[in-house]
Amino acid sequence: MSIRLTQHTFRCYTDKGLVPNLKREKNNNRIFNDENMNFLRGAKKMWDVCG
Repeated sequence: MSIRLTQHTFRCYTDKGLVPNLKREKNNNRIFNDENMNFLRGAKKMWDVCG
């Protein structure tokens, strides 16, 4: 399932520490698990509804 967030938004949320329990690889790439993806889906839905 696609979330449809821009790369900028993904980076903003993760760099500000908003995505809970986000892991990174040794080369600093982000590793998204189901919990992270569910959070991002919820954040996107809230943005769509509340603006």
